[in-house]
Amino acid sequence: MQSGGILITNNADTHPPESWALATAQSIIAVIGPDVPDTRRIPAMKLQAAIAEMLTPLHAKVQDDEQAELERDPVGRLGAPHDPEPYLGDVVRGIQALAADTPWASEFSDPDMQNQIRHLVGSHFATAQHLQRVAHAMANPAQPAAKAFLARLHGA
Repeated sequence: MQSGGILITNNADTHPPESWALATAQSIIAVIGPDVPDTRRIPAMKLQAAIAEMLTPLHAKVQDDEQAELERDPVGRLGAPHDPEPYLGDVVRGIQALAADTPWASEFSDPDMQNQIRHLVGSHFATAQHLQRVAHAMANPAQPAAKAFLARLHGA
């Protein structure tokens, strides 16, 4: 379920890449300002949609790779730190390119804004990785690594 730019989960389910991409794009657009005037609302919506389209395959790759790693080595993966870095390579440049012909081109060229975007997208990727791990552990409660992961998660 999505509420604004936030995804809500019961920790037993994951979200499709499209939901992640939409939430991430909405969060990125919110960084340019909470109130976009009506004269700029349509360009903002178009930019948000373009960012979501760009991010959808990246979110799919994050989830697919996490699932594959959990199948390959659940013990190692469930204990490993989240690492969104390999997926962030061209994200900021891609978003900057999408914003180039918009009223926000200068904002998206600002290094501070680029750092915010990198952090925001990285946080969403890491959260998607985490939710894949939660779903894996809950679907495989007999695995010792899954039991240990859930115990750490729930403080038991």
